[in-house]
Amino acid sequence: MHHVQVIRIGLLRMTELPDAAFAVHGGLTNLFEMFFRGQQVSLLDVPVHEGATPESLDDCDGWLITGSPNSVYDDLDWIRTGEEIVRAALDQERPLVGICFGHQLVAQALGGRVEKAVGGWGIGAQRYDTVRPLPYLPGDGITLLASHQDQVVQAPRDATVWSTSDYCPIAGLTVGERMLTMQAHPEFTPALVSALYDSRRERIGDRTVDAAQATLSAPLSNRSIADAIVRMIEG
Repeated sequence: MHHVQVIRIGLLRMTELPDAAFAVHGGLTNLFEMFFRGQQVSLLDVPVHEGATPESLDDCDGWLITGSPNSVYDDLDWIRTGEEIVRAALDQERPLVGICFGHQLVAQALGGRVEKAVGGWGIGAQRYDTVRPLPYLPGDGITLLASHQDQVVQAPRDATVWSTSDYCPIAGLTVGERMLTMQAHPEFTPALVSALYDSRRERIGDRTVDAAQATLSAPLSNRSIADAIVRMIEG
C-alpha cells in the first residue's frame, strides 16, 4: 500500500481577515485549508502578528508568510520578528513561501526595498509573465487575484525575479531552491475579494473597485500555485 506523506506547513499568519472577507469563507487559516484542499497538507497556525513565533523551524516541512494590511516598513516588533524568521529559514535551508506582505517581508529582510506603488492600488485578477521558469510550475504565465498598495521596488542581491507585470515589475522572487514569493494572493477567491473590495470603496475609489470587479470571472492559477508550493516544499 502506498503511504501518502502529509506535508506540514507552518502558517506564519500576519493578520486575521477583516469582517467583510471573514464573512465569506471564515478566517485566514480556513482560507488556506481550502486553498490546499486536495493536497496532503496539514497546517500549523502561528499568529505572528499576535506575538507568536515558531518553537523551531524543524516543526514543519515548510513555512508560509501570509498577507497583512500592515506595511513591512511599519515600525512593529512582530514585523522585525518576521524578518528574523525569514533570515533563519534561509540560514537553515527551510522551505519558505511569502505571499503579498510575505513577499515584501522576504525582500526587505534580505536587503531589498519596499515602497508604496507609484501606480496606486493593484487589485483584481492580474496576469503575470513567468520570466524565469520554475521546475515545479508549468507554463509561461499565471493569473492571480491581487490586493496591494506597496510593492518591492528593489530585489535583494541574492534573489531572482521569476514573475513580473507592467504594474508590478517585481511580482515574484526566488532565493535559492527553497524560497518562493509572490505579490498576488493565490489563496483568495473571487467571492472573497469582491466583498473585500466593496468594503474598501472609500479607501480605494469606486472607479478602481468597479474595474477590478469586472476582472473577477478570469480563470485563475490558484490550483497550479497550490501544487507548486507543495512540490517546492517537498523538494
